[in-house]
Amino acid sequence: KKDTELFLKIFICYMTIAVIVSFVFLAAGVSEKIVRPETGDEIYIGFVIGRLWGVFLNPNQGAMSAALASAMLVYFIIKTRKKWLKALFIIDIFCMFMYIALSDSRTGAVCNGIIFGTFFLCLFLYKTREKKLWLKIVSVFLSFLIIICGFIVPRQLKNIYNEGITLTNSILHEEENDDKGNFSDALIDRGYDLSDDISNRRFDAWKGAVELFLHSPHTIIYGCSFRGFTEYAKENQPDNYLVNNDYLDFTTLDNEFFNILDANGLIGIASAVFLIVCVLASLIKNYFKVEKRYQPIIIIGVTTAIGLAAASMFGSVIFYNFSPNMVTFWFMLGSAMKVIKNSKEVKNK
Repeated sequence: KKDTELFLKIFICYMTIAVIVSFVFLAAGVSEKIVRPETGDEIYIGFVIGRLWGVFLNPNQGAMSAALASAMLVYFIIKTRKKWLKALFIIDIFCMFMYIALSDSRTGAVCNGIIFGTFFLCLFLYKTREKKLWLKIVSVFLSFLIIICGFIVPRQLKNIYNEGITLTNSILHEEENDDKGNFSDALIDRGYDLSDDISNRRFDAWKGAVELFLHSPHTIIYGCSFRGFTEYAKENQPDNYLVNNDYLDFTTLDNEFFNILDANGLIGIASAVFLIVCVLASLIKNYFKVEKRYQPIIIIGVTTAIGLAAASMFGSVIFYNFSPNMVTFWFMLGSAMKVIKNSKEVKNK
């Protein structure tokens, strides 16, 4: 428990510093694009393409981390009795929500909703474990409402921010005769229309992933490796959308299922399904049997894992791309499973 809480504290401190520095970049007007000459990779710093990247290499990853930190802060709000600490944690949660809003990350908003909904569902179900059935049904209903609110709140904060920028612009234009004070570059606006393709190219990429998977018996059974499927497509399916589009060559499919499908084939899918079934079976069987003092670790561990698993349907989060979110997923899931294992060993003695 101490190790897990230490990890939570380190992650919260890291995210708090990263988010504050990102806000400083926004206020200072930092907007830079760096191209690595050896790979051609583009790195953005500050406020670029109508969204806040800040210090994060990917605003979606940053937004997911902010959602995780928010849930961790709720964990400590429930745990601590000091009012000044609770107030500080609430302010920190607001900062995390603001980063999700300013990053304009739909993946981050989804992750935020799922994380908070799962957190309170696990908490409600444990609190009502010996209560009447209708209380459990109410708990599930409330959790769905929390999921919706967790998604909507960052989106509304973005709208409020944009309205504030627009209002500031209009006031400054009146006072300065349109010569100074143009903050329109600070509006959250990606600059491209998602109405015709709500998936932002994901659907086309996933279709290309299926075509690549079905290319041969070898790709169906074994895949063609995560770092190798792009080159494989160039050599064997040059018309595949993954390598033949007006954007770039896809090196990730923004979905862990399709990543596994192309990287490791049916063997990879079978392995992932086996892992998921084993973890879920153990959690469902033992969730209410864990000692009360360790229950919060189970709740935050399950919350983190489910939230990032949901986000992995829209990004590379769990398996192939190393990031703080990947480390957090496996550490927190491992902590939850370790608590369950220890509880089972104690009961068997």
